Amino acid sequence: AEPRRQKLIPEFYQAKRSAMAAGALGFSISGAGPSVFGLCEGEESAKRVGEAIAGVFSKGGLENQLYVSRVNQTGVKVIG
Repeated sequence: AEPRRQKLIPEFYQAKRSAMAAGALGFSISGAGPSVFGLCEGEESAKRVGEAIAGVFSKGGLENQLYVSRVNQTGVKVIG
């Protein structure tokens, strides 16, 4: 989805550049957007990358929310 959807997200290119420069292992769009995410190694790196991304969007006048979370390492579970 990224090649077609990225141009629809204001500041996407700058946010991706900033995330990678801050230490992200990767950066992309969640689903069809507008949410974006960065993959990081460790909580401190994730906070630094998240702040870089949020800073780009804020500077561009875009309201944003930052969430730092761990990757689910359990995988698929059958419930019920």
